[in-house]
Amino acid sequence: QILLNQLSLCRGPSNLLDTVELALASAEDGGRSKGSMFAKQLYTSTSGVEYPENPRVMWPRASKYIHVAGLRIPGRMADGRLVCEQIYIHSKVLIADDKRAIVGSANINDRSLMGDRDAEFACCIEQEDPDAPVDGDRGPSFARSLRMKLWREHFGLLDEQLPANSESLEATLSDPQSEACWKLWCKTAEENTAVFRKLFHAWPDSAQRTWAAYHEAKIQAAGGAPDDAPEQLVGRVVDYPLTFLADEGLINPLPRCPVLQATP
Repeated sequence: QILLNQLSLCRGPSNLLDTVELALASAEDGGRSKGSMFAKQLYTSTSGVEYPENPRVMWPRASKYIHVAGLRIPGRMADGRLVCEQIYIHSKVLIADDKRAIVGSANINDRSLMGDRDAEFACCIEQEDPDAPVDGDRGPSFARSLRMKLWREHFGLLDEQLPANSESLEATLSDPQSEACWKLWCKTAEENTAVFRKLFHAWPDSAQRTWAAYHEAKIQAAGGAPDDAPEQLVGRVVDYPLTFLADEGLINPLPRCPVLQATP
């Protein structure tokens, strides 16, 4: 599943980050850019090129506008060990400009989109003016309310024990267009990722570029994290492991999946 996500995000042909990076580079040089110097040749261990762990190095332009995040949560096993787990999000939600929210079941694949296989359902709620009253209620729009509820959960603002800076977090998250909100997302995800990596030996993680590193992390993670580790976290937001197993050459075509053919 992670490989398929990576193919769409950063490793496959016409992936999101490469496409945006190249478009922005072309805009900067008046359309002279002919190809991407970034991801497409950097995924196999035989390329001889370092694949940076930090996406801001790999996609310096796209990373100003796109941040790929995940969610991770700590918890205790029955024997008292403190471990963590990546949260698998099955819901499909898109919220745009606090005006429109789409919530549905379809995956971006043939099963969901061909029209003659899985049955899918989606609901779109639109409100052109997020501040306009809805049925006499002058509260925020549905899209904004949904976004804030999700973001409060992501940043631990719905937890029994609130972060120390909960009031400033709430204020910053309320303005998604602000530079402060963007920096908060990126900084929090980066710092939480570092805590999970160092204290929990979390996997999958971008630092685990080989199978050997992955298996070593699993062995270390089994021992559990220090009891005070959760105190160093702010919510559940982490960086998505874009470079997980990047040195293992997993970009090679998958059996009977011609749509996943790698770009030479």
